[in-house]
Parts: sequence; structure tokens; C-alpha cells
Amino acid sequence: MCLGIPAQVLECGEYYARCRSRNGELLVDLSLVGQQATGTWLMTFLDAAREVISAERAVAINAALAALDAAQSGATDF
Repeated sequence: MCLGIPAQVLECGEYYARCRSRNGELLVDLSLVGQQATGTWLMTFLDAAREVISAERAVAINAALAALDAAQSGATDF
């Protein structure tokens, strides 16, 4: 299964952006969304941006991913 991971643009070039996500920094392909301003949130799949998303949506998705991580590790108090 492929999960989308929100990533925030730190620095943007013509075709790629250096971004920060819950998994650290990554280089994201911008072919489908074009150049983006620093601070923009992107939904990424396999290091490629698929959609520009709001900061609120990024927070909600990251919270859901954290709950999934907790459930997979056996936590019951999330």
C-alpha cells in the first residue's frame, strides 16, 4: 500500500523541491504541481507531489499517520 505523506516546501527549483516531512527531508518531484512557494504543503507519494494541500489538512493527515503508527506498535491510548 502506498500512503500519501504531507511535506512542506523548504526550497524550490524548477522541477524539484527540497521538503520537510514527518520522515525528515526529501527531494520531491514537482512534475504534476509545478513550482511552489516556500512554506507550501504538498501531498507526496513516493517522493512525487500529487496535490497542493492546506496546512490544516497536513496537520490532520499527520495526526492520522501518527495514530496508525501507534496502533501498529500496539499502543491502545491514542
